[in-house]
Amino acid sequence: MADPLSIAGSIIGVLQLSAKVCCYIVSVAGATKQRVQLLEEIRGCESVLLQLQVIVDDAKTDATKIVSLLAGSDGPFQRLRFAFEAIQKELTPKAGLGKVVSTLGWPFTERQVSGLVSAIQREKALLLVALTADSR
Repeated sequence: MADPLSIAGSIIGVLQLSAKVCCYIVSVAGATKQRVQLLEEIRGCESVLLQLQVIVDDAKTDATKIVSLLAGSDGPFQRLRFAFEAIQKELTPKAGLGKVVSTLGWPFTERQVSGLVSAIQREKALLLVALTADSR
């Protein structure tokens, strides 16, 4: 079982990455509906992560055990990190000529956005289970 400090670090890392991704999403042009959809899903996930952070900071033993199950190398925190890193990679301004092309438009297709939103929703659902378990 992971200690509360490493769990908090995992949550903070995902939150920092999601904040960067949201800044990139807001700054890119094109695909307004898809951008809003992805941004809203990430913001919803951030809300759940912040609630879990409060639980970990309070160090409730039973809740921390439940949250620690989510913090493993194949858990939702890590999968969210991978998803946000993939989004960040596509949205990060490039150098040189790539910079001009990348700032011209939204790099994702509607299908890619749907896949990203679905992946984030799945992980958020698991995080909500942990919150529900804490409220009992």
